[in-house]
Amino acid sequence: LPYSTKDFCDNDDERWYDGISKQLFNQFKETKWGWVSVNPKYKQTLDVATFYIGSTNVANHCAILVEPNKLLHIMEGKKSWVGVYGTHYLRYTAGIYRFRGIFNV
Repeated sequence: LPYSTKDFCDNDDERWYDGISKQLFNQFKETKWGWVSVNPKYKQTLDVATFYIGSTNVANHCAILVEPNKLLHIMEGKKSWVGVYGTHYLRYTAGIYRFRGIFNV
């Protein structure tokens, strides 16, 4: 990717995700970043899912689909983990996105 997460967020606080008010992950919808929105029923491995975690209207977490119903979560200062993309995460999904160039999108 030709950018880093710092390009999305100008907040240097390590725990920026606890109190964001800007719709940072909505930038995935802008084609200039190279992402396209995917209908959840057509999700594939390597798609990125965004979530409303602890917030009712701001997407503040994302994870990578590593299997049809498994998510890889990575958080600074914590061990990465793979979790089931089940009821909890499905309920709080804000969107599914795919980077253009993967799977010839």
